[in-house]
Amino acid sequence: MGQKKEYDYGTNKNSPTIKRHADINVFCLLKEKNLELIEPLNMTQWEFYIVLTKDLDMHFPHQKTISLNSLKKIAHPCIYEELKQTVDGIL
Repeated sequence: MGQKKEYDYGTNKNSPTIKRHADINVFCLLKEKNLELIEPLNMTQWEFYIVLTKDLDMHFPHQKTISLNSLKKIAHPCIYEELKQTVDGIL
């Protein structure tokens, strides 16, 4: 999520400006709280938050990290089966 300088292979130098280079960000949350029940490969235990980079830049321009509460202000959770549809819908 943090901003970085872009590397130019033609000039072998970093650009002077920093920015986020992805169009979207996918945040993943393993929502199961019971340690005995956690199965990371079980997709029903996950929530996904899809955020356009322009929205991150507008609401959190200089942050390198984001809390779940802040994330919920700009994105809604979706389940694994909805990922493609959600991404396609915001692009």
